[in-house]
Amino acid sequence: MSSSLSLVKESKTLVIGGTGGLGRQIARNLASDGSQVTVVGQTFRDEGISNLSFIKSDLSSIRTAQELGTQLAQNQFDVVLFTTGII
Repeated sequence: MSSSLSLVKESKTLVIGGTGGLGRQIARNLASDGSQVTVVGQTFRDEGISNLSFIKSDLSSIRTAQELGTQLAQNQFDVVLFTTGII
């Protein structure tokens, strides 16, 4: 692991768009390395993986995105990754 990625280890990480594609793999890797990962998306397929939790949200809706922003403001994350739309 590179030194820059080691900073993420054991952090509290939010991955927006972490339920599919590249975002899903990043979330799974971070969780396996010890980061507490919360993923935001529409469909969660990784139940049972340690250190990985899920917030269901359809970010194509402005109203839903604003509500999510209000909800997430109550949490503190060390790292926030936006992977929505990356294939």
